[in-house]
Amino acid sequence: KATVSVLYWPAQRGGGMARRDEDSLRGPFTELWQYEERAKSVRQPARDYWDWYADGREHIQRTRAAYAGVLLKPRCLVPGVPNTKVEVFGETVNPLGVSPSAFHNLAHKEAELATAKGVAASDGIYCYNCVYSNVGIEQVAKVKGAKWLHLYIFNNKDFLKATFRKAEELGFSAVVVTADHPHDRVKNAMVPLFEKVGYEVTTPSQELDFVTCESSWDMLEWYCRNTKLPVVVKGVMCPEDALESVRRGAKGIFVSGHGGRQFAYSQSTLEVLPSIVQAVGDKVDGNIFIDTAIRTGGDVLKALALGAKAAFVGRPALHALYCAGHEGVANMLEILRYQLECNMQCTGVMCINDIPKAGIIAHLSGPLREVLIDSKL
Repeated sequence: KATVSVLYWPAQRGGGMARRDEDSLRGPFTELWQYEERAKSVRQPARDYWDWYADGREHIQRTRAAYAGVLLKPRCLVPGVPNTKVEVFGETVNPLGVSPSAFHNLAHKEAELATAKGVAASDGIYCYNCVYSNVGIEQVAKVKGAKWLHLYIFNNKDFLKATFRKAEELGFSAVVVTADHPHDRVKNAMVPLFEKVGYEVTTPSQELDFVTCESSWDMLEWYCRNTKLPVVVKGVMCPEDALESVRRGAKGIFVSGHGGRQFAYSQSTLEVLPSIVQAVGDKVDGNIFIDTAIRTGGDVLKALALGAKAAFVGRPALHALYCAGHEGVANMLEILRYQLECNMQCTGVMCINDIPKAGIIAHLSGPLREVLIDSKL
């Protein structure tokens, strides 16, 4: 049995969470690593919370190596201007989004509200973590733009049904269910640090007891049956789980290594993506998404070339939020979008939907080469 807690820094309610030199943190920036570097000035416990990994950085390092191992074919004198928009669950967006994460007031006083504003300004997709958020769903829903509701697996079916209805009424376009969260390792590591530095940990105002349940496909199926919104299963890292997710009613698959925070010893998300696309891509209308260690528009293009419909970032959104609030989040996503556009021009592809069949992959090295040969892609 586990209860969900929401964090508040006492000064946050009236002013600011993090001490920052506003001018030095705002940029101008043209690369995501610049936000990450400036965000190192954030106070504890944010720094350790954001940088926490399961058993070190092995998974992130493996994922970055996978992206580096994909080389693309440049093309010359291709006319046209790239269109970076794509349709996802009935909404026209850039193929970029912010993955679900918790406690955005660690980064900025406006917390998830600022994140939502930044994502909306960039025409991206925001996965709103409604349980571990410092801002209520009604406030976030007032921000225009594509929003997906994020949940974990809980036993509290009354709460879940009420939340589904609310999300449907407030205009959310999908429900994302994290399926790769079998333990509380992050929480157990971080709560003592929160308490040590003086954070006030309180239960949500509605005083709901969110009892996590044993992981089960039956519960996922219950989620799919009890909402009108398409359900996207997050944390899928093999074709077997992708197929079972679809069989249970999922309309989308989110290939995710949870930022390396749950399990360090799997293949990278980019390595498993092709086999998942091959297994279920046509069964979910191509609604396959990816995150973990994406840091450039080139990474996004590589993921789209291997079959993803959109790519999401986690830590970079928090870094940008800390540096410059909603403007930082919007600029961070615009950096990715502009890099994607430029790389589309360099590879001669002018439409997002044409990327997977355009033959722009020139060379693969390392494990990804063997994966693609095995999957016959």
